[in-house]
Amino acid sequence: MNRNPVRTIRWAMVAVGVVAGVALLAAGATLIGVVLLVMATLRAGMLWAMRRHGSSRSSRSGQMLRRLARNELAVAATTIGIAPDDLRRAVDDGHTISAVAADAGIPAQRVVDAVVRDASAKVDRAVEAGNVAPNRARVVRNRLPYWAERFVLSTPAMLAGAAPRS
Repeated sequence: MNRNPVRTIRWAMVAVGVVAGVALLAAGATLIGVVLLVMATLRAGMLWAMRRHGSSRSSRSGQMLRRLARNELAVAATTIGIAPDDLRRAVDDGHTISAVAADAGIPAQRVVDAVVRDASAKVDRAVEAGNVAPNRARVVRNRLPYWAERFVLSTPAMLAGAAPRS
């Protein structure tokens, strides 16, 4: 399970608020106990909403990036100067795009830059066509440089489960 220490601390504070509120109610400090319980409940609701909202946003942008990965293989192949099918076979054999580029004498950063340019243009076209909300596109564009670098440096892992387009 993916544990986030900040999230754990936030939920622990909610639990402390609930326990303190119940203890104060039991001790007769009704007003303070009720205030602590209400605050803990509100905080729990906010954390729950943040969790739902955050995971859906990252999964939607992640889906978009996975779709881009399938198409960016051709861009990388063109930048390297080989056929897309040759690059696909090399990736299927466990090679990264950066290794194939190095074999061809092409710097990996050149491939990363080409992938970022092409993917960014595709995101812009999707926004213009009304297929992607501008705020979602902004999130994806902000992630593109990091994503493209990972894509080029660890291609087989990035494409796991991404079937080639026919």
